Amino acid sequence: MRSANAPPIVVLLLQTEGDGPLYAEFLRRAGVAVLCPRTAVHALLLAPQADAIVTGVELPGDIDGIEFITRICTSDDTNKIPIVVLTASGQADQRKRAEQAGCNVFLERPCLPDDLLRDIRRVVALARMRDVRPKAAKPHSPATLERRTRKRTG
Repeated sequence: MRSANAPPIVVLLLQTEGDGPLYAEFLRRAGVAVLCPRTAVHALLLAPQADAIVTGVELPGDIDGIEFITRICTSDDTNKIPIVVLTASGQADQRKRAEQAGCNVFLERPCLPDDLLRDIRRVVALARMRDVRPKAAKPHSPATLERRTRKRTG
């Protein structure tokens, strides 16, 4: 598990002819390590390294965004990685399909880079908190418990 203070690693899978490169540059300047695969197949290989995944609904290659999300969410290696969908297709049915497939956040374009960064940081922080398990308390001896009980009642 990565440290809570480590910069997040994000797989950014968007159409390259769109604004994907602009988002990637903004995130890098904000301290995010960004991996930019060209296809969903390549993104599936990179996904286990990621703290979060940002994807569109329409993707280059043979796999669309909904299928990509489904594959991420059904793999034991990646099913706990939060997914942010960033798409120009803000239709209600697209949102519903993405949420049913397992996305955590659905953002419509145009989307300010600051808003994307805020949501990435939020889902990564929540995922890291979920992965932190408190240490089990040591069991107390009967004598210790008896002394504590006497102090409280006496």
